[in-house]
Amino acid sequence: MSRDTFDKLTSKDGIAFAYGEPLRFNQSTGIGSLLDIGALLNTRRYDPATGKAYTATDREGLERLEYCGAEAVSSILMSLSAVGKAVGWASDNLDSADVSTIGWLITGLSDVALRVDEGLGDVRHEIQRDFGGEVES
Repeated sequence: MSRDTFDKLTSKDGIAFAYGEPLRFNQSTGIGSLLDIGALLNTRRYDPATGKAYTATDREGLERLEYCGAEAVSSILMSLSAVGKAVGWASDNLDSADVSTIGWLITGLSDVALRVDEGLGDVRHEIQRDFGGEVES
């Protein structure tokens, strides 16, 4: 496996995914693309011969992935802020079941944001390693 395996996969219609159909990211909101982002991040392949990990797409696909992932993390953080404000305003009317449910919601959203952000760090490194330069966000 090498970077050449994934050259020229992406078109204006979507990020081509070397292991299946092209992924059609909704670039107006990253959160709508979370499943596709997860598919790309969770199918990265490690090549023991080179000691490198590769995401199954080309440079344009990596750049779109970075953009949509950053938008998704931003959307999740704004959602967490909204939940915090709602809890703050309604705290007198919440029972322990409500607080528990909200706590698990916050935990889940935070975990998703952290996993996507961690994966994006790997994608940024891959872009710099394989193509040089900075990511165009």
